[in-house]
Amino acid sequence: MNDLTQVKKEQIKKLKSFAGEFPSRNSLRKLPNITVGDIYWLTLENQAYIVTSKEGTNFTLKALDEHASISLGISIYDFNKGIASKQPILTAEELKTTETVLKDWVTKTANENYLLYGREIHSISIFRVKHKDVVLYPTIYQTLSTIGDIISIDCIEETEKNPANVEIWIRTDKEKATLLYLIPYDNGIIII
Repeated sequence: MNDLTQVKKEQIKKLKSFAGEFPSRNSLRKLPNITVGDIYWLTLENQAYIVTSKEGTNFTLKALDEHASISLGISIYDFNKGIASKQPILTAEELKTTETVLKDWVTKTANENYLLYGREIHSISIFRVKHKDVVLYPTIYQTLSTIGDIISIDCIEETEKNPANVEIWIRTDKEKATLLYLIPYDNGIIII
């Protein structure tokens, strides 16, 4: 678990509706008093979930992500942005670690094109890797450096609901924290 996830977890635990930390969804099924609005941290997924409905002993969980909102009246994105804004920028040693992780992620996604997208700062960059020997990280790092200082880099694996992506929090001259996504983009390039 990275530092940003740990801070997010600690912030979630402070919410009034936080009901506990459990290994998995299955371990929640044994609980007798689950109610709608309860928030649980699932350690195997490093993710917070909220109970959105309940009928008898059956209940529905929804992951708290940047599109969900919590009882504080803010989106999880804004919540995470507040956490990221208080984090220090990555050290040279931490950046070296992210280089290895990012290199593995790029190898696993195996695309020729990647999109770096920052919605809040209106930034779009497309990277084309024409040869497998080309290392993408130095170019991405150089691009990120022109935008600001790197707070965190997290590689997100592809799931049924989410495509593989990299979440990159950056500190700029105007923003204490802003999020950029690096995504495989072969399907976004149309060659005529």
